[in-house]
Parts: sequence; structure tokens; C-alpha cells
Amino acid sequence: MKNSNIHAILSDVHRLLSQYAPDDFVAASRYSGVSASIRSALLALAREAGPSRQQSPYELRRRQGLQQNVDSKRRPSERQPPTRDRILDAILKSPRFANSRAILDYASAHGLNVHAKPKDGKERLARRLAAAIESVPDRARIDLLAALDWEKGSQTQGWIDVIKSART
Repeated sequence: MKNSNIHAILSDVHRLLSQYAPDDFVAASRYSGVSASIRSALLALAREAGPSRQQSPYELRRRQGLQQNVDSKRRPSERQPPTRDRILDAILKSPRFANSRAILDYASAHGLNVHAKPKDGKERLARRLAAAIESVPDRARIDLLAALDWEKGSQTQGWIDVIKSART
């Protein structure tokens, strides 16, 4: 077995132990259809998780937060924050940013610090805008990307372009 597999298994076990209370493992062991070996493994995990106790509201919130973090890590790569290159590509392909002025207007409207120098072209300004978008916190970045029509997706836009080109 590869070391990466061993580390992944141990990581998952530790994650389970940190997310679930001993009572959760015991309840899972009582579930119908669980084999004897899985039942004994669940009971062993219950013992490893520690003594059964009532969780405080803080611990419940922490556990829910951990679960949300795990769920967000398992999302498809499309849902993870896009890289600067993907943001730049979206800016350059967007009809919204037909010129440098549109990029500067967008940046100033959203409170981003993007300034033009005398010989800056559209691509250089787009790079600065992408870097500025990437540097903001995740919540604000989601809003900025939504304003960029990020989620309207390349496939939908592709079909729209095909239909428009067929009419001409």
C-alpha cells in the first residue's frame, strides 16, 4: 500500500473522530444491515472518540463548521475559487470589458484598486483586475465574480454565440 493511501486513511479516521461524538458511532453500529466487522469497528471508534457526553453549543457549532469545511473541500473544482488565470481569461473573453475604460470603471465601481499608467493596454489592466479580485476575501470574491457573470458559464455562452453566428 502506498504511503499516500495510508495517510489518506488515517486522515479520514481522524476527521471522523473530530466530527462525530461517541454516541454517533454507537448509533451507527446499531443500524440494520451493518456487518459484524463494521459494527465492531464503529464501536472501537466510539471508544476512541472518548466518553459519551452532552456537547456544548460551542462544540455543536464547531462540529457543524468542520462539516461545512469538509463539504466545501469535496466540491468539484469548478466551485472552488478560480485561479488568477481563470479570472483573467473570463475578463478578456467577456464582452463587458470591450476596452480599458470598462475595466477601470468596473474596478472603481467595486472598490478595487486598479490604476492605469500611460501605456497600459487592455490586457495589462485585465491582469491587474484579476490580481485585485484574487486578493479580496472569499465572500467578496464570490460577489465580484457574480458581478462578472462568472457562473453564466462558458457552455451557455458558447451556445448563444453559435446561435448568433448562425443568424448572420
